[in-house]
This record gives sequence, structure tokens and C-alpha cells, in this order.
Amino acid sequence: HGLIDVYLIAHPDAPADATILPLIRDSSGEFARAYAAAGPSVFVIRPDGYVGFASRGRVDAEALVAHLKLTFG
Repeated sequence: HGLIDVYLIAHPDAPADATILPLIRDSSGEFARAYAAAGPSVFVIRPDGYVGFASRGRVDAEALVAHLKLTFG
């Protein structure tokens, strides 16, 4: 509903070209280092830069949906 911007941030070699999301290649590894991302991960970064939600190493869709429901009602 226009309340959140979603991007796919991928390793330079990740096969992610078929995504419908805006794609950002983490060519320098800066995002992965800053957020300790390893493998498939999901992060909700608040507008103030803080991490509101993190699921590292796997994508926990149920936990993400629960977080978003609490955030946006």
C-alpha cells in the first residue's frame, strides 16, 4: 500500500536477474558486512537506519509477516 519499499540486495554472483523487485548488487560486500548477512536473509530497515527485523541464514516468512502486521496493523 505504498508504506514500504522493498529491494533485493544480492551478492554479485547470485542468480537473481529474474526478480521482479528492484535489484541492487552488493558488489563491495558492504551490506553483507554491515548486517552480518550470510546466505538467504531478510532485513527490515527502518527509516532511521535501525534494523526492525532480521532473519539471517534463512527466510522466515511467517516471522516477517508477523512483524509487518505488528508494524502496520
